[in-house]
Amino acid sequence: MGGFLNLRLKKWLRALITRCFAIIPTMIVALIFDTSESALDVLNEWLNVFQSIQIPFALIPLLCLVSKEQVMGTFKIGFVLKTVAWLVAILVMLINGYLLLDFFSSQVTGVIFTSVVFAFIGGYVAFIIYLVSGGFTSSACYPQNYLYLFYVS
Repeated sequence: MGGFLNLRLKKWLRALITRCFAIIPTMIVALIFDTSESALDVLNEWLNVFQSIQIPFALIPLLCLVSKEQVMGTFKIGFVLKTVAWLVAILVMLINGYLLLDFFSSQVTGVIFTSVVFAFIGGYVAFIIYLVSGGFTSSACYPQNYLYLFYVS
């Protein structure tokens, strides 16, 4: 397996390199925040919040793409599965939105910082509503919009 760069590496060396890209930054952050265990807990909470912000950006394109016959052909999901999947995705996004609001209201202090955070949350919610309501499906759910990024002539 050469990959995009056509590198020929032994499996153990490739595994070692890829694991180092994950482990070394983690160790550096853990050593920097090693002053107290509570600092690592707060860091973990913030990382979980940032990951929950990214969920709609994975769910919406996935559901949009598997619902299109132009993309999936005969493997397109049916109406019942599509409806259930969208309902579950919207439920997950609503729960994450509530948890984000709860987390930021308990962690963020200061008038200016609070207003900036809540403005960000409002924009984020508006963007997710736009994506779910069909703004995403108009142009982005076709393979040519994704595949041109990977096309090498």
